[in-house]
Amino acid sequence: MRLGRWWAVIGLAAAGCLQTDEPNLNYFRRPEPLINPAALTPASTETAARVDCVGRKLLAANPQIGARPQFHTVGAPHAEVFHRGTTDIFITEGLVQNCPDDSQLAAILSIELGKLVRDREARVPGEIRTKEILPPIDSRYGNDDMMGGTTDRSNTRQWEELDRERKTRRRPPLPDAYFLAKDYLRAAGYDPAAMNAAEPLLRDAASRNLLEKQLSPSVAPHPGSGPIPDMTPPPGVTPIRDLPAPPPGNFPAPNTTSPPPGVTPLP
Repeated sequence: MRLGRWWAVIGLAAAGCLQTDEPNLNYFRRPEPLINPAALTPASTETAARVDCVGRKLLAANPQIGARPQFHTVGAPHAEVFHRGTTDIFITEGLVQNCPDDSQLAAILSIELGKLVRDREARVPGEIRTKEILPPIDSRYGNDDMMGGTTDRSNTRQWEELDRERKTRRRPPLPDAYFLAKDYLRAAGYDPAAMNAAEPLLRDAASRNLLEKQLSPSVAPHPGSGPIPDMTPPPGVTPIRDLPAPPPGNFPAPNTTSPPPGVTPLP
């Protein structure tokens, strides 16, 4: 009985029935930081508990986010907030202390959650988020006529329209982080108008990215954008640019008016 089940699984896998269009876990894997987050200066217990409480409330009220990042409060006096992948959100104690109430803090965290969702969607291949256009279910070729009596009934127009649709289809636009943040705030019981009050704090935080540079992984260069390879020739070989120029007159100019000997010109 177990052997039969294994053969059924192997048959489904060979037929492609067990494949999925969803991206693999590499798209949501935690990036490797340049420094260990545990080495950062911790914030006070009251500030970290406040951030964790507001963040958990937002996540519990918005399960459609599809991620449960961990909220890290760094004991730094300047204002900064950023996310790393889909697993971590960092905010400094200086920014938290500038929030007079939890509504503004929730607005800042909601906007960062919206950016997290937007960046996650940007990493998903467009083929997954674009609806596949299927070919016609019944198309005739050559003399395959439903009624008979004709020699050519190829439905070329259907295939031309299908090819045109596939070339002109576009990936849906990425979600707007601020629109998502409004929905997150409303679902968690906060007033979306708190985003307007938190706008000066966000502008101040956006101008500083010191911690983000330290915690974000270095971007790998494109395969074609690496350094120029060393073109120095091996010892004993003279570079082409150092070869002497040929003396004039050794290479006659090509004759473009008369054909070579033995070739009859065209009238």
